[in-house]
Amino acid sequence: MRTLLLLVLAGCSLPQGVAQERGSMGKSEPLPSISIPPATYPTARRDENIVDDFDGIKVMLLYELHLRDLCECIVQVGDPYRWLEDPDAPETRQFVSELNAISEPFLAKAPNREDIRKK
Repeated sequence: MRTLLLLVLAGCSLPQGVAQERGSMGKSEPLPSISIPPATYPTARRDENIVDDFDGIKVMLLYELHLRDLCECIVQVGDPYRWLEDPDAPETRQFVSELNAISEPFLAKAPNREDIRKK
């Protein structure tokens, strides 16, 4: 039993180099932060008319619900942002363009941007 305990404790310890490496991670420069007022973001249109009908049993199995009394029913699920799924639609392009206008100035200041582009 004592041998087992020693093996478990030895397996839980880190090599000295790893411990020092992890300890030095906290001494790096803080990550830049960004603060954008919510009013700056474009408003995404909600289309409440898009609703899919699903067989209730399939939906229950999909979510792994373990119910004793499964009934035949139709479950309606709204998808108010489906219009964003078409990347070539003019409205989607406009929305993405407005989001890019917010993110690009922040990303342009990222210190490792060129390194990321090279990858």
